[in-house]
Amino acid sequence: MQYFIKTYRTKVILLATIAFCCLLFTGPLSHAQQPTFGPALLHDVDQPEEKNKEKRSLIMPYAFRSDQIGFAGGIAASMSGFQDGQMSIAGTAYASGKEALSFIGSVSNARMPFTDRLFLDFITLDGTYPDLWVYDAPQEDPRGGSNDSQKSDRYRGRGIDNMFEATFKYALPWGKAADNPIITYNLKDGLPVEQQTSAWDEGWNPLENGLTYLEFTPFYRHQDVDDGDGQGKHHYKGIGARLGIRYDNTDFPLSPSSGSKQRLQLSQGFDGLTHSDAWTSLEFEYGKFFSLGESDMARQRVIALGFWTSAVASDQKPPPWEGATLGGRYRMRGFDDNRFWDKAAIYYSAEYRYIPKWNPLKDLKIVKVDWLQFILFGEMGRVAPRWSLTELHTDMKYDAGFGLAAFVNKYLGRMDWAFSGESWHVRVGVSQSF
Repeated sequence: MQYFIKTYRTKVILLATIAFCCLLFTGPLSHAQQPTFGPALLHDVDQPEEKNKEKRSLIMPYAFRSDQIGFAGGIAASMSGFQDGQMSIAGTAYASGKEALSFIGSVSNARMPFTDRLFLDFITLDGTYPDLWVYDAPQEDPRGGSNDSQKSDRYRGRGIDNMFEATFKYALPWGKAADNPIITYNLKDGLPVEQQTSAWDEGWNPLENGLTYLEFTPFYRHQDVDDGDGQGKHHYKGIGARLGIRYDNTDFPLSPSSGSKQRLQLSQGFDGLTHSDAWTSLEFEYGKFFSLGESDMARQRVIALGFWTSAVASDQKPPPWEGATLGGRYRMRGFDDNRFWDKAAIYYSAEYRYIPKWNPLKDLKIVKVDWLQFILFGEMGRVAPRWSLTELHTDMKYDAGFGLAAFVNKYLGRMDWAFSGESWHVRVGVSQSF
């Protein structure tokens, strides 16, 4: 009996680890606009320098089932440590019995030729799905996607989703990047050592502290949905560019325990190449993190608070996935992707993140799991036809849930279970929600 219990427990641990490894590669597509971590080097102080400089790679088959896709199988792969160690590439592809096909590829923190401070993130998606949803119903009142709309106000059917976007990040020669744009984080069991953590808490001053990036992102996305309503396929296209500035003054941007981060962004959609309307939107994002310190049972306890708002400055609205949209992996996780979209939006989030000293996966040989993190979160937000502080705080939508994250082979994988009055979702990704 003891042998059976021990063997069963080992298998459960291995399956959980494999699941997290798969999440590390399949997650980035849930929201392509989320900034990547870096450029940076993660050094384990308990390992020799030669070990830290080695390239890390992983190839993993996986399988899953969903109501929209059916049973699917695929393969994911990732390699990191290219160039000066800060660059990584990843890809995944899967197919299902319902004739779903999807391919995703990404490059992160590639240093551009003949430059020291310009880096590139690139992601592309090409997918065909048997059951694709777009919340839009122009003949209905209220329109699908508005704050008063119903879940049934949508187009639903076989569709395609193709996209690519490339983010050029310029690390300004200020603060912690004054001498070197590639930051080194010294880690012990997956968390920054104390000497480095205290150096980032000297105050909010981009010229002296933190990291500041200028970002330029050309993008393209195309969705077609065949709703079977006799009107043919419903087309949604967007091509344009985003221009933003991002400041990160946290102790460890991959999973902060103190400090703050801000992002201001202007997005412009063009009409010439897609035969769609031109549009302009603005957005601002803020995150603040408070460390509660260690305890007898915890390595780390953190309160994380997030805020985001967006306003469309043009007469025409962006497509459903751009501008003032809520619902999905990073905002209002308990609702369908892009469930709400309009000309203005506001969003608040709060999370309690807890890393216990207990780590049942610490001694695994096939992968290195430095820590597990347990998360409780709540969110609220709403969209509106105009940016009005009063209207945006009336009849707001709410959801809540819990999450589990793991630091595996110097990657962060996270899974959230989110619940709202309308639906519930399991969300996966390769980063914190903010």
